[in-house]
Amino acid sequence: MKCIVHTSPQDNKVGKGEEIYEVIRRRLFEQVDETAVEAVIDRYVSLYRTTKGLYEDAYRPEYQLYERWGTLQGFQRTRGVLRWWRKTTDRPLIGLGDIHFETPDLRAMVVSVLREANWESVITSNIIGKAAQSDRGHGGEYARQRIAETVATAIFMYSHSGGAHEGIPKPLLDLALMAPEDISRELISDALEKLRSKLFYLYEDKGRFFFRAQPNLNAVEANEKANVSEMAIRERLQDCMSDVAGRGDLRPIIWPMEPRDVPDDRTLKLVLYSPDHAATPEGEQFRQLIQQQATSSPRLYKNTLLHLHIPPEKWVQAEEQARTELALKAIRTHLYDTLAPSQQVELGDRLQKAKAKAPDLVRASYSEFARATNAKGTFYTDSIQAYQAYVQKAAHLVAAVVEILEINDLLPNALDPALMIKPMDFGQRKRPSFPWHPARLFFPPTRLTHAQR
Repeated sequence: MKCIVHTSPQDNKVGKGEEIYEVIRRRLFEQVDETAVEAVIDRYVSLYRTTKGLYEDAYRPEYQLYERWGTLQGFQRTRGVLRWWRKTTDRPLIGLGDIHFETPDLRAMVVSVLREANWESVITSNIIGKAAQSDRGHGGEYARQRIAETVATAIFMYSHSGGAHEGIPKPLLDLALMAPEDISRELISDALEKLRSKLFYLYEDKGRFFFRAQPNLNAVEANEKANVSEMAIRERLQDCMSDVAGRGDLRPIIWPMEPRDVPDDRTLKLVLYSPDHAATPEGEQFRQLIQQQATSSPRLYKNTLLHLHIPPEKWVQAEEQARTELALKAIRTHLYDTLAPSQQVELGDRLQKAKAKAPDLVRASYSEFARATNAKGTFYTDSIQAYQAYVQKAAHLVAAVVEILEINDLLPNALDPALMIKPMDFGQRKRPSFPWHPARLFFPPTRLTHAQR
């Protein structure tokens, strides 16, 4: 018999398979307390078992990094992993969010591996920029644990691989970052929502979060906001006023610019002042002018006027919302085809919410209510917010003010006939008297018309 001996080729990789764990462990730590390791494992296993809805795959951060980034050309597997975690936090379990991109050589390695220079801008502006600023701004646990920066870093690390799957689903993000007594699922969710509204390179598609080197809808919106004119904002908010004001027992007078814009008649009127005549000393002077003057002559029916002003600080929110809505409309008109399908859907959702929110903010801005208490123009002022429990269901400003008047017995919705006329004493030849006090809006009313009698 003749023996035939042959060999089969096999690649020999340093740190292959399960060996990678021990290699990294020995290179990162001079010594390991096995008792402490078991205690950490028990704490994390208990956390995972008591948290519903987590990603079910076994979690080994260094293996995830090794496998995903190892498929990218130019990434040195074992050496690259060790460079990532050369500077880490004091957390008992090192995770993908614990990579510190403040180190310039790490950012340089990312750029060289990903072969696209714009990733430097992504890291500096979104991760060690906006995300880190968010942590510092919130302070407390956010700042101590670097919550937002950790979330952004983990998403970035999952955004790259040679495979087909891009990004990280929320359940796996929770599993990757949760830590006993430190980082909860609620903190992760809160930070993620804040990042979605702030970061210019963060995307979501089919439940997976990832970074791209191209600006997202946030960036496009911010650029368009800078092009929205103040005149366009004013016109948009003025368009909201007719719906916000409403109609009913009071006739709304919207944004009068001079006394003749407010009719001098018996109709009860609600004067809604523009932001040019806000709740400031100048606005109060203009209100006094409206109260006293009608065209070129003194106002006759002074007790038919009610006034609503805008505190200057509240109008800023309405203006910003209008700016957002107009910017989104411009994107839909001129840039819609340049957006990814998921961003087109998000644009529609944002625009719908912006349209609905602008009128609500305009209405909420009108919070300072004033009425004259005598013919000389002495005013009583109050805040609508003090009656919030009563007027929150009102459909518009007229309805809200009517509610306030009725609460204070200044505009009764019914009169008792027994109170209309007192018994007449013919011996003293007294005329019928009308105890009209509940219906006195601000000071003694004008002569009753035949219809009113």
